[in-house]
Amino acid sequence: MKLLHLSDLHFQSDAALNPFGRLDSRQLFARAEFVWQGRPALFRGAAAAVRQLLAEGLAAGAEHLLVTGDLTAIGLREEHEQARQALSAFAGRLSVIPGNHDRTSRGSAPVFESVFGDLLSSELPALCTAGPYPFVHFAGDRVAIVGLDSGRVPTIPGVARGRVGEKQLSALEAVLAHERVRGRRVVVAVHHAPFGPDGRPDRRFHGLEDAADLLAIADAHGVSAICHGHIHHRYRIDRPGQTPIFGAGSSTQLGREGYWMLEVPEVMAGIPIAGAVTDAVAGPIRATSRPPSAAER
Repeated sequence: MKLLHLSDLHFQSDAALNPFGRLDSRQLFARAEFVWQGRPALFRGAAAAVRQLLAEGLAAGAEHLLVTGDLTAIGLREEHEQARQALSAFAGRLSVIPGNHDRTSRGSAPVFESVFGDLLSSELPALCTAGPYPFVHFAGDRVAIVGLDSGRVPTIPGVARGRVGEKQLSALEAVLAHERVRGRRVVVAVHHAPFGPDGRPDRRFHGLEDAADLLAIADAHGVSAICHGHIHHRYRIDRPGQTPIFGAGSSTQLGREGYWMLEVPEVMAGIPIAGAVTDAVAGPIRATSRPPSAAER
């Protein structure tokens, strides 16, 4: 099964370009930060970039699309709606999770679920412990995508760290042990990065607070891959004998447009997915990126 992985699309609206009177204080701060970082120009072509990337993915045989957060610049409804429309080529084959830019303020935080709510339904709804999260999507015949929410409205404006939280982590363990999931390869989606490109934890005010707990669960249950965004560089972390990690970077950033294409081997019906025995049967995930990552060059 071929899984196309994008992240950090950062759609921006005309309202954000002329924000006064339209935004609350947190959104104004987020907008000022976005401008200060020079991002309006970097993401002005987001819609065209998404169309091109999805066309390439479809031509290459992608069967499902995963977007790991930060679909918007500052969490406005117009931005969410632009992103939803741009991803329509994969209608019915799409999994999305929110990022910190989609949670800029308490007023904007629920907008992601409002616009993408129908895509957040889970195959195991009884195990959703934080709103619709973690959700479970079955993709292909033998793959399960588990979506987590690590985005948090910052207590201090400008702080971009994330947290999955005990409720979701406990539910994740239950999901991975569930009889309907044990027979599948599992891809876990989270916005914040467990590690930076150098293989070390991200900095304190930007990283995933409970990354170690998430990795321990993934490793113990033989998760096939963790996919994330947040850091605007495309890279992979290979961990021999443990779950590999794929960061999609910023798929629409000018000069860095791209994605990961993950080929998730599916196994014969009746063979358990979790654990080392399955890896020997099914083989590891094969992954290519556009443009090629440093590991591929």
